[in-house]
This record gives sequence, C-alpha cells and structure tokens, in this order.
Amino acid sequence: MALIALARATELVPNFPSSDNGVMQDCINAASDVIERWCNRTFAVTTYDELYDGTGAMNLLLNNYPITQVLRASFNPINVLQIHMTDMITSRASWRLDGDTNTPPNPNNLYLVSLKNGSETDITIGPLTSSSPTVTINNGSPTTISQMFTYSDLANVINTYGSTYGWSALALGIYTTWPIFELRPPQGAFESRWFGVSYAKLHSWNLMDFEYNPDIGEIVSPMGFAFGYRNYRVVYQAGYATIPNPVQQACAALAVSVYNSRAVNANLASENLGGYSYGNIAEKNFHSLDIVSRYGLPLYKNHRVAKFKITM
Repeated sequence: MALIALARATELVPNFPSSDNGVMQDCINAASDVIERWCNRTFAVTTYDELYDGTGAMNLLLNNYPITQVLRASFNPINVLQIHMTDMITSRASWRLDGDTNTPPNPNNLYLVSLKNGSETDITIGPLTSSSPTVTINNGSPTTISQMFTYSDLANVINTYGSTYGWSALALGIYTTWPIFELRPPQGAFESRWFGVSYAKLHSWNLMDFEYNPDIGEIVSPMGFAFGYRNYRVVYQAGYATIPNPVQQACAALAVSVYNSRAVNANLASENLGGYSYGNIAEKNFHSLDIVSRYGLPLYKNHRVAKFKITM
C-alpha cells in the first residue's frame, strides 16, 4: 500500500510533468514497500491474527502497535474435531487445513490424503465457509454439497467418505455446534492412520479480563499468561489512521530520489567535462535524504524481533 498520495511526492519536483505520473507512482509504491520493510511494520491500520507463547508473566507484548482495538484474546488450544483413517490396509493417511487470501486468513479447504496399494487418493473439501462448498476427489469434477456451519457439519461430510475411503470424523463435546470459521489456519498435515487419531484445534476460551496499552502494544491481564508454546491467540487491529508526517516525508523524498536518478549511471563515481565536474555518492542510504527523513524515520522503526528458543 502506498504511504502517500501522488501529490505529496510531485510537490518536491519543480515543474513536474504530469506525463510522468505513472513513473512517480511506481517510485512511491516501491519506496513504501522498502520503508515498511525497513521499519518492520505496516503503517496503515491492519487486522492481525497471531499466536503468542505464554510468558508466565502478567503482560504480553504484541508484534504490532499502536493498537486501535483488540477483537479477541483467547487461550487454551483444545481438540474440537477428531479425524481418523479406519481402513487398516491404507499405508498412510493425513489431513491438513489451509487458509484463504484474506488478512487475517479464514479457514479455506480441508484436504484428506491417503495412500492404499500404492495409489494416492486426494479429497478436497471446501471452501469450508462458502455458501456453496464442494468436494473434489483426485482433481475430478467438483461436487457441490450443503453449506457447513459447525464442526458437526464438517464431521458429517468427512464421514460420507468412510465406506469408500475409510475416513471417520467426530465433533467433540460442546464444540459440535461451534462455528467452523473460528478454526485458525493453517493446521496439519497430521498423521491419521498409525497413531490412532488426530485433531483440529481451537483456542477456545477468551480472556475474561485484561487491559492494554495501545502505544506500546502491551496486553496486561490479572489472569496472567501461562507458560506455553503458541497457546494464546490475539486478533487485533494496529496501525495509524493517518500516516505520520515524518514517514510521509521520507517516502516522498525516497520516491523523488529514485525518480531523479533514472538517467544517472549508478556505477558512475565522477566525471569531468571542460569546466564542469560531477560527483556521485558511492553508496546511497536513508542518511542521504533530507534531515526530516534522516532523523524522523528511525523514530517509527519496530525493534521487536522473533524469539529463538534453545532447549536442553
């Protein structure tokens, strides 16, 4: 997403020709991507669906800030759907779940894969949340099925292929009537033949009480965040409704710098022609930009990095 409008950049170029609007827009798009990667963040308000390790402390730092709203904070990943291959002649079987292209992704297709007598069978069910889902077997013609709403509905569809392909499914306990769209993709591929059964999991319970500090992306709960691996799921929105002025200035300056350097040989260090001489900066970086861009952009850099665990 472009961080600035076209006019924000063209105002920095005296007598800018409108015929170059497309060129400048390309420069803005590229500059926007570079700045967001360098700052390690998306500036526009964006919805995130992320898993976090419980810290054992009272607080949890989210990857993105400032927070505009927390849509859901849940924990306790629990088995909600059991899937099993009952055909004992089948040599291997597994299932997996992918997501769609939304941000954050919704559960999309469920894939059942089995190998029997050297022949693989692939069953694709979905999109799970579509009003007209289909089932496709071995890339054949899709068959439209009834819309699925709950885990029980999905289990019934899987059981349809029990007598022919050996698949069996069971929605568990109180989750039989819970909605499919709450499944977080991706999941799997999980072995379903040699280890008995495998399960689709859901972060089932919401935090009953918490506060959050929007500016630093911190959630604080009197319940604490129990130790665990990816045992908390937080769906939230973070970013700026209006892109900060220093970031806009840096994007404009970078885009104009790229625009102005189109006809310059990047490998040229200097040249002399009569009484005229020209020198080119050997290495260009953000410090080559104006003073606002140079000192303003680092103020918005997200310094949070991925955590690495070493266990003995």
